[in-house]
Amino acid sequence: MLQQFGVVRRSTAKVVAFRGGFTLIELLVVIAIIAILAAILFPVFSRAREKARQSSCGSNLRQIQLAIAQYTQDYDERHPSTWFTANGQWNDWPGGYQWQEAVLPYVKNQQLFVCPSASNLVYVPDPTPDQADNPWPFTNYPRGGYAGNEAYWDGFCAQGIPANHPFGFRSLAAIADPAGTFMIWDALPVGATPISGNFGEGWANGGDQPQTYDSNANPPRLVSPNRQVIAGRHTEGANFGYVDGHMKWNALSKLLTKSTVNGCTLPPFTIQQD
Repeated sequence: MLQQFGVVRRSTAKVVAFRGGFTLIELLVVIAIIAILAAILFPVFSRAREKARQSSCGSNLRQIQLAIAQYTQDYDERHPSTWFTANGQWNDWPGGYQWQEAVLPYVKNQQLFVCPSASNLVYVPDPTPDQADNPWPFTNYPRGGYAGNEAYWDGFCAQGIPANHPFGFRSLAAIADPAGTFMIWDALPVGATPISGNFGEGWANGGDQPQTYDSNANPPRLVSPNRQVIAGRHTEGANFGYVDGHMKWNALSKLLTKSTVNGCTLPPFTIQQD
């Protein structure tokens, strides 16, 4: 009857397509790919972050270098001493205050003495620089994360400065190679509670100079028979400020090259006989 009037009955049934989920193997493959990508990219991201911190650390050293340069202009072209004593004697220990306090008025920002890659090495200025109240390992007033080059400031060599020479930089005129002589760098932590870095690092004689590179230490460092120096916390290297004011990163493994100067074997960060 319906066909008689040209009406065609059509089926109203809907065709439903069923699609299954991922198989276990497919999920495992996806997870494995993600894990591989993470293993590749995470070290890259970590290295990029460290490079950024290294750059910030270099900026700190550059500003400190400028402060030291201003200090030298105010004090007859003499660099600051490693530490300044309370009674004026070179062997007065504990000292009254260190080189950081000497240059702090020129930077007016104590955070500059803290390396971004070692933010636990805090710096606290000595509030009483006229008193001998700053004992090792500087638990009263932590010294931050940068050290002065004692091998140059007060270093002794077989034929060099006599053992009773006062601690402190030479005058600018006495520095033969200011562009090749290290002044300050990333310091190792000191003390049972490592909240501070060495304010100065160096050695007393040629036999004490760094002879090996310990890449397994945290952070990596140079090692001599009686001491350890320089924190290689920037991808197994350290930032160095030079006497002429420029800053440069150096791999610690490359700093063991030695040269002979006037009968005394010196690593590159003393350059000339001290």
